[in-house]
Amino acid sequence: MITNPNATRILCYGDSNTWGDRTILAVNERWTGVLQQILGQKADIIEEGMCARTTNLDDTFDRNGLTYFYPCLKSHNPLDGIIIMLGTNDLKVKFGEPSAARVASGLQAYTDAITKCARNSSGETPKVLFVSPIHIVGGTPVFDELYADDFTQASISVSAQLAPEIKKLAATSNSLFLDAATVASAGDDGLHINKSGHKALGEAIAKTIRDWIHV
Repeated sequence: MITNPNATRILCYGDSNTWGDRTILAVNERWTGVLQQILGQKADIIEEGMCARTTNLDDTFDRNGLTYFYPCLKSHNPLDGIIIMLGTNDLKVKFGEPSAARVASGLQAYTDAITKCARNSSGETPKVLFVSPIHIVGGTPVFDELYADDFTQASISVSAQLAPEIKKLAATSNSLFLDAATVASAGDDGLHINKSGHKALGEAIAKTIRDWIHV
């Protein structure tokens, strides 16, 4: 917890690539921790990642990200900024034919939730950054063992098509946009950001939101 009362409060909301592999990556190695280190006491970075979280699709064990997003916003208010990186888990075969447009549609509801529920200390709507996820890389031994039943070749192809759709959503909602795939990539399992990618992503996000910091 950052105890600077003037720190910019930023919620980082995502799936396992925001949660980070905590058995391998220390808190200072995950992109949220990298971001915290760069911004220091000027920001309070709130890490809200959950493995297998979707945008708005029902899955087991409360993985529907939108359902939890409303109470999450209320719990962490006041918020100066919100970073959302979701979409990969929507591409699982269990949810039907994968579609980049469907992912963007699921994320659209987040802008509505923020307008309704999130406020900064001045009573204004927080700033938002949509981060398009990294691309899925199939064919690795670990991927084939762990994830081949969940993600088809179509899922892999659509993961590389998410950025333009999410960028459009960001533009129409007056939000910032960053394509994580331009700075980070998957590790050996083909799905999760590798250590160097976490560092690069944290640095890229810090540059993107530099105007948010008000201390």
